[in-house]
Amino acid sequence: MGCALSVGMKCLEAIEELHNIGYLHRDIKPANFAIGRKNLRKIYLLDFGMCRKYLNSQSSVRNPRRSAGFRGTLRYASISSHISREQCRKDDLEIGYLPWKNMQDKDEVGRCKQLCRKDEYIKELFGGCPREYITIMRLIDSTRLYFIFSQKDNKSYIYIY
Repeated sequence: MGCALSVGMKCLEAIEELHNIGYLHRDIKPANFAIGRKNLRKIYLLDFGMCRKYLNSQSSVRNPRRSAGFRGTLRYASISSHISREQCRKDDLEIGYLPWKNMQDKDEVGRCKQLCRKDEYIKELFGGCPREYITIMRLIDSTRLYFIFSQKDNKSYIYIY
């Protein structure tokens, strides 16, 4: 478990670095991370094709658009993306076990992701995982507001762990 936690923390650090310079990734998935060649303990975030600047020229969070459209990879996209809501930093943190991995319909995947968060299904979603994973998901889900991570908030993403 120590190695898995270390890799998870390094992935969070990579996402946090991107957010710190004012960008959302909007396509976080395993294929978009790589291990360093010389430094095997370094994790790199890749593929910035769907990135979007979330800060304006005054370094304030931009106002959300009314409808943002779907962005990301169907299997890994956040619930906000499925309902065409503007993504924010918390959406780059929303990923986990994928019971919808074989589904092809965007709306069906979105409904499944929402259903899995209900109390009666959450234990099934995280079956066999440490109970802290439920706490982490609820923490990420609780940050629904677009402005939750303001520039004045200096908390490191590592505090999730």
